[in-house]
Amino acid sequence: MRGTPRTPCAMRPAACAMTILLSGCAGASSDCPLPTLYAYPPAMQAQAADELDALPESSALREMIRDYGVVREEIRAGRGG
Repeated sequence: MRGTPRTPCAMRPAACAMTILLSGCAGASSDCPLPTLYAYPPAMQAQAADELDALPESSALREMIRDYGVVREEIRAGRGG
Protein backbone atom coordinates (compact mmCIF):
# COMPACT_ATOMS: atom_id res chain seq x y z
CA MET A 1 0.00 0.00 0.00
CA ARG A 2 1.55 3.24 -1.07
CA GLY A 3 1.41 6.16 1.30
CA THR A 4 0.90 3.95 4.35
CA PRO A 5 3.56 4.41 7.02
CA ARG A 6 5.42 1.21 7.78
CA THR A 7 6.74 0.22 11.17
CA PRO A 8 10.25 -1.26 11.26
CA CYS A 9 8.99 -4.81 11.76
CA ALA A 10 6.54 -4.47 8.87
CA MET A 11 9.61 -4.20 6.61
CA ARG A 12 11.27 -7.20 5.10
CA PRO A 13 12.87 -9.44 7.72
CA ALA A 14 16.41 -8.56 6.61
CA ALA A 15 15.76 -4.84 6.93
CA CYS A 16 14.24 -5.39 10.34
CA ALA A 17 17.24 -7.47 11.42
CA MET A 18 19.63 -4.77 10.24
CA THR A 19 17.70 -2.15 12.20
CA ILE A 20 17.97 -4.26 15.34
CA LEU A 21 21.68 -4.90 14.81
CA LEU A 22 22.44 -1.25 14.08
CA SER A 23 20.76 -0.12 17.30
CA GLY A 24 21.83 -3.07 19.49
CA CYS A 25 24.37 -1.41 21.77
CA ALA A 26 23.80 2.25 21.00
CA GLY A 27 24.63 4.32 24.04
CA ALA A 28 25.70 1.31 26.09
CA SER A 29 28.85 1.11 28.15
CA SER A 30 31.93 -0.73 26.92
CA ASP A 31 30.63 -3.78 28.81
CA CYS A 32 28.14 -4.42 26.02
CA PRO A 33 28.77 -7.88 24.56
CA LEU A 34 29.58 -7.94 20.89
CA PRO A 35 26.91 -9.52 18.69
CA THR A 36 27.65 -12.71 16.81
CA LEU A 37 28.83 -12.25 13.24
CA TYR A 38 27.47 -14.90 10.94
CA ALA A 39 29.45 -16.08 7.93
CA TYR A 40 27.40 -16.05 4.76
CA PRO A 41 28.12 -18.66 2.08
CA PRO A 42 29.78 -17.31 -1.09
CA ALA A 43 26.66 -18.01 -3.19
CA MET A 44 24.53 -15.98 -0.80
CA GLN A 45 27.07 -13.14 -0.82
CA ALA A 46 27.02 -13.11 -4.63
CA GLN A 47 23.22 -13.06 -4.67
CA ALA A 48 23.16 -10.21 -2.14
CA ALA A 49 25.66 -8.23 -4.23
CA ASP A 50 23.51 -8.69 -7.33
CA GLU A 51 20.40 -7.61 -5.43
CA LEU A 52 22.21 -4.58 -4.01
CA ASP A 53 23.37 -3.60 -7.49
CA ALA A 54 19.76 -3.76 -8.68
CA LEU A 55 18.60 -1.20 -6.10
CA PRO A 56 18.25 2.43 -7.20
CA GLU A 57 21.05 4.74 -6.02
CA SER A 58 18.55 6.62 -3.85
CA SER A 59 17.41 3.46 -2.04
CA ALA A 60 17.31 3.68 1.74
CA LEU A 61 18.31 0.02 1.86
CA ARG A 62 21.61 0.85 0.14
CA GLU A 63 22.52 3.22 2.96
CA MET A 64 21.37 0.77 5.65
CA ILE A 65 23.41 -2.04 4.11
CA ARG A 66 26.51 0.20 3.96
CA ASP A 67 25.96 1.02 7.65
CA TYR A 68 25.61 -2.70 8.41
CA GLY A 69 28.97 -3.28 6.73
CA VAL A 70 30.56 -0.63 8.94
CA VAL A 71 29.02 -2.22 12.03
CA ARG A 72 30.41 -5.63 11.03
CA GLU A 73 33.89 -4.10 10.63
CA GLU A 74 33.60 -2.42 14.04
CA ILE A 75 32.60 -5.73 15.64
CA ARG A 76 35.59 -7.44 14.01
CA ALA A 77 37.87 -4.68 15.28
CA GLY A 78 36.37 -4.98 18.76
CA ARG A 79 37.24 -8.65 18.77
CA GLY A 80 40.79 -7.92 17.69
CA GLY A 81 40.46 -9.43 14.28
